[in-house]
Amino acid sequence: MFKRLLKHLIKFWKRNNIYKNFKTFLFVFLFSFNISYGVSLKSVIYTLEKGDLETTYGLVRKLDSKERIKLEIILYLMEGEKDKARKLLEYLKRLKKAKKKHLFNTIYREDKKKALVVSKAKQEIVLVEFFNNHPIITRKYQITTGEKAGNKWEKGDKKTPNGVYFPLYYKTGLPKVYGSGAFPLNYPNVLDKYFFKKTGGGIWLHSSNRNFYISKYSSRGCVIMKEPDFLIIKKYLKIKDTPIVITEDYEYIDGETFDKIQSRLLNFFDKWKKSFKEAINGNPINMYFLYSPNFVSKDGDKFKYIKEHYLDLKDDKNKKYMFANLSILKYGRIMLFGDIFVIAFNLEYFSDKRKIKKKKILYIKEEDGKFRIIGEENIPLSNF
Repeated sequence: MFKRLLKHLIKFWKRNNIYKNFKTFLFVFLFSFNISYGVSLKSVIYTLEKGDLETTYGLVRKLDSKERIKLEIILYLMEGEKDKARKLLEYLKRLKKAKKKHLFNTIYREDKKKALVVSKAKQEIVLVEFFNNHPIITRKYQITTGEKAGNKWEKGDKKTPNGVYFPLYYKTGLPKVYGSGAFPLNYPNVLDKYFFKKTGGGIWLHSSNRNFYISKYSSRGCVIMKEPDFLIIKKYLKIKDTPIVITEDYEYIDGETFDKIQSRLLNFFDKWKKSFKEAINGNPINMYFLYSPNFVSKDGDKFKYIKEHYLDLKDDKNKKYMFANLSILKYGRIMLFGDIFVIAFNLEYFSDKRKIKKKKILYIKEEDGKFRIIGEENIPLSNF
């Protein structure tokens, strides 16, 4: 994806003959943040100016989340989207001022529940545990991801997908290079398939035959660990329950903003539960407003989906249902598209006609200042 962005940058500069002026603005913009640069947009622009696309490509994949947002601000400015650029700039300024920061890739789980977050830039996986509604990193391990940079879009592109995934089962009896076993993930999920039109499959979190060292950026798309580390992580992974967030890099946010977004998403879930009760009793009006006009699913648009999964339950007698294992996570930030969040939970439904147990996953995006569901997925559960 970043190769396409870099080509877009070069084409824009040449087409509008503003390379020198834009470069001057860019360096002023970068230095205005007054931070220490390792791999930064400054180094990216420097190698780009030299015409070294391969080195630039390698540097871009190591940019941290703040530097990626700066790149997005630049692209918005190039497209004349000043309001969107201004909002992101204000967000960066808040991050700079914040004293205490929280890992924004994981937003809510019940206390002592776990989550895993993969940083492709750092080639690292962290085990996150929740205390008092906030995520704490408790362990870190080296991993390797796809040999090609960026988000996975096509079958065979040797990239690791960004997003929120769940382990579907544990697989053993594999060749020695897979170590003691593997957790196949639910890639491609509903959003990958129907919203972003991604292809491919077979993305696993798995071990290896390495005990001491594993080469960086050496997989065909999977997340691979050293065998001793995998055996530790395996103890904390629960099938169809423990979320695995795969991101370009960890994203941290100030505590005040974290609490605000967490509260908004919890309130959204409360609205969804209320609309669920209304819909299964024959009144779907409020539920329609919670779903985006751009909603996707394997069953069609939001009207077909709500009819199939909720309205069709209205004639059931003796309805009983419960929700459990709530997780709220950040799916990621898609360049020039925005933040996507995930609300995942177990739904158990009983009536005189049927018995349903499934992991329900809501993919959420802010549209016109309100959260809307852009995709929904159901993973069958045999038990909780």
